[in-house]
Amino acid sequence: MRSTVTILLLAVLCQSALTQSQAVCPDEPICNESELSRIDGTCNNLRNPRWGSANRPYVRLVPANYADGISEPVHAMSGAALPSARTLSLNLFGETEMQHPWNTLVSMQFGQFVAHDMSFTADAGGIQCCADGKMVPTELASERCLPIAVLPDDPVMGEEGVECMNLVRTKTTLEDPCSPQEAGPAAQQLSAVTAFLDLSVVYGNTAEQSNRLRAHSGGQMTVEERGGKQWPPSHPNATTRCDVKSDTEACYLTGDVRSNQSPHLTLLHLAFLLEHNRLAGELVTLNPSWDDTRLFQEARRINIAQYQAIVYYEWLPIYLGAANMMAAGVLPDLHQPDYTTDYNTTVDPTVSNAFATAAFRFFHNLIAGHLDLVSESTQPTGSIRLSDWLDKPSVLEVAENYGSLSRGMVSQPHDRPNVHFSPEVKHFLFRRGGNVGVDLKAIDIQRARDHGLATYNDYRAHCGLPRITSWESFNDLLRPPSVRALPEQYETVDDVELAVAGALERHHGDGMVGETFSCLLLDQFRRTRVGDRFYFENQDVFSRRQLYELRKASMARVLCDNTRGLNEIQRQAFFLVRDGNPVVSCGQLPAVNLVRWRSDATVVRCALTVLTVCSVAGAVCPTVGSCDEGTMPYRSADGSCNSLYNPLYGTPYRPYRRLLPAKYADGVFEPARMSSGRPMPNARQLSMALFGETETQDGRSTIINMQFGQLVAHDMSFTADVFGVKCCPNGKKIPPDLLPPRCMPLDVPADDPVLPLGGIECMSMLRTKTTAEHSCATNYGVAEQLSSVTAYLDLSIVYGNGAEQTGTLREYRAGRMRVEHRQGQYWPPHNPNATRLCQMRADTDVCYLTGDLRSNQSPHLAILQIVHLLEHNRLAGALAALNGCWDDERLFQEARRINIAKYQSIVYNDWLPIYMGRENMLRHGLLHAGTDAEGYVRDYNPLEDATVSNAFGTAAFRYFHNMIVGRLDLYLADRERSGSVRLSDWLRRPGVLEERNNRELLTRGMVSQAHDAANEHLTPEAKHFLFRNANPYGADLKAIDIHRARDHGLASYNDYRELCGLGRAAHWADLHASIAPATVARLARWYDTVDDVELAVAGALETHHPGATVGPTFLCVLVEQFRRTRTGDRFFYENGAGAGFSARQLRELRQATMARLLCDNTDGLARIQHNAFFLADDDGGNPPVHCSELPEVALEPWRDER
Repeated sequence: MRSTVTILLLAVLCQSALTQSQAVCPDEPICNESELSRIDGTCNNLRNPRWGSANRPYVRLVPANYADGISEPVHAMSGAALPSARTLSLNLFGETEMQHPWNTLVSMQFGQFVAHDMSFTADAGGIQCCADGKMVPTELASERCLPIAVLPDDPVMGEEGVECMNLVRTKTTLEDPCSPQEAGPAAQQLSAVTAFLDLSVVYGNTAEQSNRLRAHSGGQMTVEERGGKQWPPSHPNATTRCDVKSDTEACYLTGDVRSNQSPHLTLLHLAFLLEHNRLAGELVTLNPSWDDTRLFQEARRINIAQYQAIVYYEWLPIYLGAANMMAAGVLPDLHQPDYTTDYNTTVDPTVSNAFATAAFRFFHNLIAGHLDLVSESTQPTGSIRLSDWLDKPSVLEVAENYGSLSRGMVSQPHDRPNVHFSPEVKHFLFRRGGNVGVDLKAIDIQRARDHGLATYNDYRAHCGLPRITSWESFNDLLRPPSVRALPEQYETVDDVELAVAGALERHHGDGMVGETFSCLLLDQFRRTRVGDRFYFENQDVFSRRQLYELRKASMARVLCDNTRGLNEIQRQAFFLVRDGNPVVSCGQLPAVNLVRWRSDATVVRCALTVLTVCSVAGAVCPTVGSCDEGTMPYRSADGSCNSLYNPLYGTPYRPYRRLLPAKYADGVFEPARMSSGRPMPNARQLSMALFGETETQDGRSTIINMQFGQLVAHDMSFTADVFGVKCCPNGKKIPPDLLPPRCMPLDVPADDPVLPLGGIECMSMLRTKTTAEHSCATNYGVAEQLSSVTAYLDLSIVYGNGAEQTGTLREYRAGRMRVEHRQGQYWPPHNPNATRLCQMRADTDVCYLTGDLRSNQSPHLAILQIVHLLEHNRLAGALAALNGCWDDERLFQEARRINIAKYQSIVYNDWLPIYMGRENMLRHGLLHAGTDAEGYVRDYNPLEDATVSNAFGTAAFRYFHNMIVGRLDLYLADRERSGSVRLSDWLRRPGVLEERNNRELLTRGMVSQAHDAANEHLTPEAKHFLFRNANPYGADLKAIDIHRARDHGLASYNDYRELCGLGRAAHWADLHASIAPATVARLARWYDTVDDVELAVAGALETHHPGATVGPTFLCVLVEQFRRTRTGDRFFYENGAGAGFSARQLRELRQATMARLLCDNTDGLARIQHNAFFLADDDGGNPPVHCSELPEVALEPWRDER
């Protein structure tokens, strides 16, 4: 002990001398706006050049809490000492290892990697405060010592004679003469690294450090070759940085001194280091004239951008929850294909003290104690103990451990996020060959005290959460054992610490942390993105085409490209392998194509065979090019080149077609007002006053009739980018000056008889994206809304709206689409964004990945999606049996073509006549009484634009909403009703289908139960409870329809009457021929004049046109659209244009029926009526029959005789 004390005394003297030496402070940085991001983070913010830079104090969200107001760690409210951090760790946090069911170790390890990138407590090492487990005498200890006391009765460390754990206080502004002192007398801790997500862990935090890591040739970073692999360079001070005996043992030099802490962390460092060199190598091939600096900077920029994309879109949603992130502004609009627009020069991205010292340490309970070794055959071959290899990265260079540990990292689950820690981090951390080590949770608690974090209650108040006033108040926040244990450790609720209670909270929303930690994490990651001028999605950081490529980045691809011997991996490396996350070869993963970084690509020739883009003046826009008809036997995924006259007709992100000029109050964008200048009546009040809520069953049609209408509507139209921003969070109004851009919430009057009962003040609505915001669309001087899907009847709901999306849905084997097999049935694959798109409230909840993100909206809609998906695979299988030589692509395209053709036949021949009337359809050219001699209907018009009209997508084709049924019946095989489910209970929760045999029962119910009558009533489920989630009340679908029509600037009802030849109404009485007089009287009470009446309102109130179930104005709009939908589609199944079907094939296709489609793709469904759209009639013309008696589309005409 004497020798140790002597050494410590010398260390103290040296430290004192250093402190007294004259400080040389860096000059204030001089910024250049056009300069690339600096290594040290300075000049990211041009107004505040040091924001986010290295060696700056952490941000305080709540004032520091010190016993003396300056730096002494806080005491209890009574003045007594707080419990030992080790005691709290032992008594409040268990040590049972429980594996997570979904997420891999790489997911946890990536969290540590990100944490190290953003924060590093400055100079918190190198001083002995607890030597050999014994307290250093006070007279010899550094002033910065804050060791953790270990009690003699400690069940693990006490037996080893350990009295303490070492902890050196973080360097603060009080010790750093170069730090700003504007925060007052209290100590503010310093972070030694940049706050940005800038891969400082790879590149370092100063220009000098970065230069030491660079090879200064070809833009490369320095690496060393050993054993056929590349490694980071050797650290010159290996014995001080790693647990090694000599400088010849592996210890790596990287941008962060902590990179050697654990084998998996080192692997991630290595992956991003090698990714830089891989990028630099590709860039020099593309741009041989670039010098070393240009290559280095561009490779670094791309590497960082890929990393940021992975952090925000692939990784953070797992732990914070995508819904939580969207609500807090951490994520921009996820459907936004363009740049983000919320960079804010007033937002300081500097890391908060509470984030770094408490909240972002929640990953510590995910650490696994043993790391699996997995062979190339994916079989576990053993494991290594974590504490054996901390700060000893040489394990990676032993035998096959590099590959085995890499595979183990993506195969082994991390521990569950709960109140337990692996014993390896509870007792043995950094034991360096000893019997015991240190306790990571105790260190976290002690570090928070060192940093003077305010109390748990103070942070709850900061987050807008209610303060805890009694121990019982914890019952709703913590698990019962924690609630019972806390009063035994703390004297009062106001003594409870953030680092303790924050880690004990139950999970919040769709995330894996409690509500207090969630608040702190969301705050930080919002500021990290919004306050970073170089964030990859900001305008002018990358070109649009480069941005499109960068969004393909994934952790799986980074690991695949940079791990020798890793040839295959699951698509989502953060998730375990399962049906929806299969193992694929590395080549099947999306890759960032660097051709967009070719500097001499000033002229790009576009031959538009699929929707090709040309880069023009910094924007990447679709180009009207020439399409080669002979090379296009199949329709493209994005609808391009359907029209040879204009290849962009009917493609996604095109403006809706206007039948009449837009009507805006300002002529450009502001929703219309009445002719008096007053605002239009409140949409919710109109819904309540004009549309009833009496449910009356239709006398002839089944629910599938209505539901198929929604499927068709989703196939043709999707108002662009209307999700992802909460304009009315939890039904509460946001002050107008704080409303996010494009928000147009719908107010709920205080005297509303229903919704205020649930505390609802408004309904959320985000305005549809328009040409004014989309640089590739023609700017017409007024806002024209965009549709984000193809306009054709092409089953884009199944196949997607672009080649890339289709690729994610295909199995690439035997022409099949991806499915998952569970409980003896096939299902669509799991959606990786489940928590954002669905209600994942129970373990049984699922969320499906399909061609349309709305597919999970209701159980019946999900059934129809599944039926068409399985029909594709059934067709592909039958075609493969007929044509053994066909490859995957041919089988896929032919199955898709047949599937779409059958669907189109059902739409026009069976379904549309029910609502529009067969005679009306024949009169207007939607149907034809006969064909030519070969059986074709040659009505294709190459000049016709099939693009959906705004009036159709926003008003007329929403008339189905009043047919929605509030309860969905379940029917047994004997056609007896066995129960029902409430519609609003299962919106965005398709998991109800996978409970028992519900898919079969609900399918049978869909063809046995009548939909609601087509009138002016809506079910209360759609009127008050829509998308209520777990709340008592929800939204009003009719009010939303009215509000959306105003957003889109639809012309008035009178204008559309005139367009449709019905005559313009000059007086209210002129409407009596179309609308019941009593209803007209109600309209007159709400609108100033007849010219103010809106299409979405009056069109839905009209008396039905003869033969149809809609009124004359809506029928006019519907007829106009469905005529263009067929005559403007070169690939329409019966027109003989393009690479059409043969006469034999066409005869078969015309036999397609909805009943047969359901039979062929629904397990357990053995009998059904001939026409599924009509109720069964045993005595009439629609009796139930065995499925085998239904007409079938025979595929023999598709046999390839060659």
